[in-house]
Amino acid sequence: MEPKAYRIFRAADLVKGALLGRGFFGEVFEVTDKVTQEKMVLKELYHNDREAETNFVREVSILKSLSHKNVLQFIGILYRGKKLNMITEYITGGTLRQLIQDESRPIWWPERLVWARDIASGVNYLHSMSLIHRDLNSQNCLVRDDGTVVVADFGLSKITSVNGVSGGGGGSGEENLSTTAADSPNNDNNQQLNASQLAKMNRRRDRRKRYTIVGNPFWMAPEMMHRNKYDERVDIYSFGIILLEVCLPLLLMR
Repeated sequence: MEPKAYRIFRAADLVKGALLGRGFFGEVFEVTDKVTQEKMVLKELYHNDREAETNFVREVSILKSLSHKNVLQFIGILYRGKKLNMITEYITGGTLRQLIQDESRPIWWPERLVWARDIASGVNYLHSMSLIHRDLNSQNCLVRDDGTVVVADFGLSKITSVNGVSGGGGGSGEENLSTTAADSPNNDNNQQLNASQLAKMNRRRDRRKRYTIVGNPFWMAPEMMHRNKYDERVDIYSFGIILLEVCLPLLLMR
């Protein structure tokens, strides 16, 4: 996967706004570019263990290489001190799960079909890029104002092959992961986590827990649940669960 152009921000370039969400490894904030007034999302990593950092670098590396209307748009990076922060597009419509559960807003069949088409299109693109999402669920699908759904959150994703070399099907290993971290303006100014370093970190981790279960169990394929070998079809299973979420409320009303 070839990296696409991205922007490097300074802390002084952005105005930090409201906290949008908080996870185990980090926080997500609304930020505004002081010059253009463009609203974006800043993802900060506050958990400092090696695994958290590796997952975060993986997500940045993957998003840098993706460009599709149904995949979250990566905008750039911000270095504050020696910490890497990620900037992505600002999506105001919330998660698909929130929209499905909002009983105050009627949702018609054509709209639900568009959601399904958008997610399928995004996942198909990921698979064409030799990438398994591994945590596909309705909470990781975001809805733009125009109703477009994008697939987001690539912290658990896995590259299945690079330059024709398969990454294997089992567990959570990324033995052949070869994306690189974003170039740092520090070095301090020129620190870079290269492909071999990232792969070495992944191999070391995977020797300890090669068959660790990743993702949300409610959307997880049986082969992942049982720590068996798997491939991109685990995302198809998760997509099927999302289809049930999207369609079941209307089917029960018939």
